[in-house]
This record gives sequence, structure tokens and C-alpha cells, in this order.
Amino acid sequence: MRVLLSGLCMLACAAGMAADLLFGYCYDLPSGGNLLRLQDYAYYLSLAGWYGALLSGSAESGSPRRVSWRVLWSFGLPLVTILSGLGWMLTQDPDKYAAAFHAVVLISLLFIAAGSIREVRFHQAGIGIPGCFILFMPLIVYTGFVTASFAWPFGSLHRLQFFLYGLSLIPSAIRLMIGEIRKQGESWLPDFFRSLDYSLFFTLLFSGQVAVAIIWGGELNFRTLLLLMASVAISIAFQVYSYPIRSLLDNIAFATFPNLLNRRAELRIVEIAQVRIDEETAPEQISDEELFQYIRRALSHLGNLQKLASNPLTRLTVIERRLKERGAPDGVLERAVELKNLLTETILQMKPNPDKLFDTADDWRFFNALYFPYVIGIKPYSIRYADERLDAHAKHALDWFRTCVPERTCYNWQNAGARLISLHIKEKIAL
Repeated sequence: MRVLLSGLCMLACAAGMAADLLFGYCYDLPSGGNLLRLQDYAYYLSLAGWYGALLSGSAESGSPRRVSWRVLWSFGLPLVTILSGLGWMLTQDPDKYAAAFHAVVLISLLFIAAGSIREVRFHQAGIGIPGCFILFMPLIVYTGFVTASFAWPFGSLHRLQFFLYGLSLIPSAIRLMIGEIRKQGESWLPDFFRSLDYSLFFTLLFSGQVAVAIIWGGELNFRTLLLLMASVAISIAFQVYSYPIRSLLDNIAFATFPNLLNRRAELRIVEIAQVRIDEETAPEQISDEELFQYIRRALSHLGNLQKLASNPLTRLTVIERRLKERGAPDGVLERAVELKNLLTETILQMKPNPDKLFDTADDWRFFNALYFPYVIGIKPYSIRYADERLDAHAKHALDWFRTCVPERTCYNWQNAGARLISLHIKEKIAL
């Protein structure tokens, strides 16, 4: 959620900057006022999104106050943000628009005040004062600018101020991204440089042609600037979705060659995983809590070899020994498959009675909470999940989860089962 909200925040800020640049070429047209409103609304949404990104990371289980703040963000703040912003956008009276803008300023001050009070606990979590300042930089910069608007006529905020706000998002987003990726036990620097290089290359290659054509044409107007921005956006999006696009094109080109299509898919998985694997990670030396987190993540990715391949647990010596025992090559995919087999075997060992397929007794709860959602793949709390492909005992388990097991209870059982698995793997590491 933190990465998703921060990404949406930066997209909203980019939309605000684009509207600001386009406004300079159509301020005397009827659409100029709409661009100005879009600019203000986009910056406001980016502020709320960044505050939500910080707030979503502060809520952890075991702290009722933090959980309550997370619930407040999940159900309260987005609705207030969208409704207040829409009311602000739809008003046609300039005086009312200015009043609504000042109300939004007060809401932004509320964001920064509440964030300062609550998120100062980041320091207690070991992030440190510099890390807190980097994370809070967008809130501080934006709030300072819009607060200064009280002393100036409405709409006279300079483009440089919002440009600085956009720049402040970059180190904050990178700091947040690094923290999230390190929690996953993955390497962030190679993939970061790959993404940056590809984005710059594609942008210069495609959008550079449009820019050269505009320079030679000698005229920059609303349409040519919009075309240039669209070209830049498409170039970056092409890099971001390069792997899905390649997969789609391979499915079209090799539709009549299924074996070749499968090999191409395997190569893509290896290519994606290799840049994310942290070669310096020593899983035998990690703490018990880190081992639990990696196992919890591996269980949630049990049906996705691409994500499972980048898990640090694939580098366990236990995995290497199992690969040698069955004579398998030591590759990225083989390690992911072996980790999946190890976790599946450990879950099956938790089954109280091997002769029974399903039971609802208390000693079955950890096995049920791990086996059916992760190994079988049922989604008991998804409304859109269909059970046509399930056998009789899996359907019985699905009905039992939906009628007798609350989602939070199932989550707690899965955590307890994952800790049992971590103890089992720790014993294997010791041996």
C-alpha cells in the first residue's frame, strides 16, 4: 500500500505540473480555467496520497492506536479528500473557489500537524531524524507554500514552488522504496539503475524526435506541447510495462509454438529475478523475525515462481543440498521450485491425521489456514472467487472459512503457522 500510494502521489504531482505548463499556452481560452483547477486538485491529491503512504506504514499489528489510525485512513481521509476536492473543483464563483482553496490549505495543515504528531514515532522505530525529515519533506514543502498563499493574491503561487515540491517527492519516494524493498530481502540498486536508464533512453529516443520536430517547426503551442508530453508519458510507460508488453507480443508471435512460448516465459522470470536477488544476503545469519517475514512472504507467493525466485530463502544451504540430492541444476527457477516444495512438505507435516482430508478440530486450524489458501489456492474472503475447480473437501473447507472463521482470525492462524515453519527451517539450518 505504501508503494502504491506513493506512486499515485507522484503521478498526481506530474499531472499538476503538466496542467501548469499547458496553462501557459491556453490561459485565454475557456479550457484554461479547467487546467488551473486540475493543477490545484492534482497537487492536493498528491499531498493526501503521500500522507496516506506514510500513515499506512505506521500501522502495525499489536498497537491498537496505530491500527485505529490505519482504519481512519482506509475509510475516512480518502473520502474527505475526494469530496472536498470535487466541491472545490466544481464551483464557478471565483470568491467561493478562493475560499475553498483556503479551506484546502487548512486541511493540508491538518495533514502536516497530524503527521508530525503521529509519524514522529518513526524515530522510535529506528528510522532516525534524517530519514524522518526526508519522508516528511513533501508535506513540509507543500504546506509551507500553500500557507504562504494567505499573504498573496489567490492563484499567484509561482511555478518554481510547485517544481520544488515535485523535486522533494523524489528523495522521499526513493527512501520509501528502499525501505520496502529491503524488507522483502531484495536488492534495489541494479533494478533502479536499469529502470532509470531504460526510461531515459526511451524518452530521448521517441520524445526527442518530437522535440526536434517542434524546434525545427519554430512554434510551440498547446497542441505540440500536449503531443510532447504524451510522447514522454508513453515512452516511460513502455519501459515500466516492458515485461508485460513482451509477454503479450510473445503470446501473439509464438501462439503456434507452445514449447518455445514456455521457454520464453521461463527466461523472462529468470531475467526479472536476477536483478532483484541480493547476492550479499546470508539467510543462515538472519534474525528469527527476519526469517519469519521471509517465510510469510514466500507463503503468499507460493503460486508465483517469479516473485518466489527473488526470496532470500532460495539461497539457503538446505535448498542447495536438496537440489544436489535430486540432481537438479542450480538455477534461479530450480531454487524457487525447491523452496516451494520445502514449504509445501512442511505444511503437510503439520497435518494432524494423514488419513483425513479435512477436519475443523482445533489442532487442524494452522494446517487449514496454510494449506487451503496457499497450497490449494482458495480465496475464502474474495467475493469474486469461484469454486468450480475445487474438489469436495476443498469446497467444504471454503464454506467453513466463510461461515466460521473471520478473516482476522485466519490471518492470526497463518502467522502462527508461519512461525512454526520458521522454527522447522531453523532446525534444518542448524543441522
